[in-house]
Amino acid sequence: MHSVGYQHIDIIKQEQSVFLGRQRMSLDLGGLAKGYAVDRAIAVLKQKGIKNVLVVAGGDIYALGMRRKDRKWLVAVQHPRKKNAVLTTLELQDEAVATSGDYQKYIEIKGKRYSHIINPEIGFPCDDVPASATVLAKDCLSADALATAIFVLGPEKGIDLVDYLENTEAIVASSWEGGSLDILLSRGLKGRLKFNP
Repeated sequence: MHSVGYQHIDIIKQEQSVFLGRQRMSLDLGGLAKGYAVDRAIAVLKQKGIKNVLVVAGGDIYALGMRRKDRKWLVAVQHPRKKNAVLTTLELQDEAVATSGDYQKYIEIKGKRYSHIINPEIGFPCDDVPASATVLAKDCLSADALATAIFVLGPEKGIDLVDYLENTEAIVASSWEGGSLDILLSRGLKGRLKFNP
């Protein structure tokens, strides 16, 4: 824990430098790198005059424009407990979506699932957290970072955070004994989606 904490990171903008203030510290940009890459790809495509395209990087998605003149892009959200099943679908236009979950990268020890996402407060993998957190935002970097943050914060605090933010929505699915899911939605999504729990 001695080497954990954002307060030990010094950013010097003028020199475009970052210094880590403790020995054995490291930065892992995995919680937002794909989102950043998607946003950069969208910026390049816009510069080239592309108006309608879906950019996907490992599940982080940006839907630019429309799929067809009369149809938005349709994106499926993977079910976190049923392999090859869809939890819900989203219609997107000029919007990003990203999901963090414990169903792609995890380890089970004595029947307990541990995610690949590290809780920065304790320095160990998150447990007793949502099965998945899906965020819709105006850019993919924000969606990616917020999905990871919600995963660490937990369902209720995560939804509270999203409800505080503008132009941001979230779906948080928590797994319970017996395989059923409890689904929490941010204010703007309530009543708009159909689910396959």
